[in-house]
Amino acid sequence: MEVTIKSNIKWLIAKSGLTQRQVAEKMKISPQQLNNWASGKEFPRIDKAIILCKIIGCSLNDLYEITWY
Repeated sequence: MEVTIKSNIKWLIAKSGLTQRQVAEKMKISPQQLNNWASGKEFPRIDKAIILCKIIGCSLNDLYEITWY
């Protein structure tokens, strides 16, 4: 199983019309933390992923792309 989130975060944030900095401020996290998620260095905890989805207007299914093999 492979979970792809990094490209989805970048694309979904861009689609929302917000910048990564604006999203980070709304989430009350550092821009570096959000950048770590967007670059694939870290994955957000589920509670943070839910907040991210609410802010950028997407579902968890949109955020997480899971490939089973």
